[in-house]
Amino acid sequence: MEPLVDMLVREYSERFNGYQAVCTGLFLQIITVACRSFSSQASDSLRTEFTGKEEAVSQAISFLESQYDREITINDVAGSVWLSRSRLSHLFKEVTGTSLMDYLLRYRLERARLSLQDRTRTITQNAYSVGFHDPAYFSRAFKKYFGVSPRESISRIS
Repeated sequence: MEPLVDMLVREYSERFNGYQAVCTGLFLQIITVACRSFSSQASDSLRTEFTGKEEAVSQAISFLESQYDREITINDVAGSVWLSRSRLSHLFKEVTGTSLMDYLLRYRLERARLSLQDRTRTITQNAYSVGFHDPAYFSRAFKKYFGVSPRESISRIS
């Protein structure tokens, strides 16, 4: 978790274009890591203090992160954690501060940024590999989130 915190601090202090979105994504990743760590390592007495809200959101995040490359609806995620769509949406927003679909979008974009380092695939192939079905939408969302287009991001990697 320490590298994520370091990245968050660095991103916030450098304040490049799109830093707010990147900081939000990193913060959500820190929450996810903490939830997973807590749920897998906590003693039974501590587990009882870990509320059902956080457990449901942690399970929803696990589902999203394991299925991000597929078409996912809120109903799919809600079904995986045995909650109604509206209840899960409410809990997710309450615990993470963002909507479930925004979390999925940001997670996909973070994965896309990493996959763009693989120069053997086109931007379109990378977009499809992380769950986007429209390359134009992917490019717009990428630019909005990171402040640069996917092509510009690739050229910065060079």
